[in-house]
Amino acid sequence: MRRGQERVVLAIQTTSQAFGYAVLELATDRLVAHGMRFPKLSELEQRSLPIIADLITAYSPSLVIVEDTADPKCLRSGRGPALIDGIVEVADTMDIAVGKVASVRVREFYRQLGARNKDAVASQIIERFPQLTTILPLPRKSWMSKQHRMAIFDAIAFATVFGADNPSLKRRRYMTRR
Repeated sequence: MRRGQERVVLAIQTTSQAFGYAVLELATDRLVAHGMRFPKLSELEQRSLPIIADLITAYSPSLVIVEDTADPKCLRSGRGPALIDGIVEVADTMDIAVGKVASVRVREFYRQLGARNKDAVASQIIERFPQLTTILPLPRKSWMSKQHRMAIFDAIAFATVFGADNPSLKRRRYMTRR
């Protein structure tokens, strides 16, 4: 592992049809990479996990951050929790620590910063990482379906909240495993 590499995290947010990811260097507050992957819907979990393993291999993160679906206030059901469990297993198999953040914690964190909805959170993320401006979805109206690209912003939000809740991550290597 290269010097400073221990501060690289891979945050993943799943949707019903895809997953968004972001690779961040917490110590320098730098966005290394981001993207969306759209595996074949009927085989979402089976096709997503090898892609995630490839992302781990490519970026060598010391931590994978996912949503905490065990949180009592988590509203996810169906394939989402199963896919997140699969991501945790892949990370564990590859000897990568896993960090979990409850979605309610993300809302609380950004609400304290003045963001009242996902669009406002995405706008705050744009202020931090202006290179994402070109992929920012238009604000969602009540009749519109959720834009898949919002999963990238959700992944970044999970990573930034995890980093804020664990300030020691910016100073030294992670000490615990999942």
